Amino acid sequence: MLERDPELVDLHLNVLVRDPDRAAALAALTERAAALQTLVAGLGAGIERYANTGFNVYPQFSGKRGDQLRGYEGRASLSVTLADFELLPRLITGANEVELSEVGQLVWRMRRDSLVFREARLAAVEDALSRARDYAAAFGSTVTGLIEVTDVGLSGGGERSATRALGFGTGAFARGGGGGEPSFDLAPQRQEITGQVEARFSMTDPELADDRDRGGRP
Repeated sequence: MLERDPELVDLHLNVLVRDPDRAAALAALTERAAALQTLVAGLGAGIERYANTGFNVYPQFSGKRGDQLRGYEGRASLSVTLADFELLPRLITGANEVELSEVGQLVWRMRRDSLVFREARLAAVEDALSRARDYAAAFGSTVTGLIEVTDVGLSGGGERSATRALGFGTGAFARGGGGGEPSFDLAPQRQEITGQVEARFSMTDPELADDRDRGGRP
């Protein structure tokens, strides 16, 4: 098992609207979704990728029979992946300036092609060989060859990624001494990457005779 700092963080930005008029709700949702997208696009190369993942306006009903139209609600979502964690405070504070917005959980992870997965696999192989030599030595034998090796599993990144929920209220942000934009620290969650292999080795015949047998006892 290896422990490494994450390479990426995923999060969802959402905006909501409520309005008695459908056209007004649609226009407001379009404007707020565009504001989020402009914010993300303005962060430059530190953004690994982003995509719109939802845009819906739907009626809301009330009354005993649920047949009285009382207005419309809408929701738009934007998924974002960052490689530059220093941009997170700017992204989160900017998103929360959009009316009726929310920031989803942070999901820390490794890149899917990260070299750390190879490192974990090779470390597992080395550990398997070391164990085989220890067992062989216990029998007074030596390892002579490899019969079979199986990659039992490799977990990390998305499978073992860590999440952190964000909730904001009074006092959630700290302002700098100059009265500038709010700022706060987010500590990336270190990742546990586990490589696992199953290996079978051949060894020389064990030395099973005890001392009395070596002394010539029939």
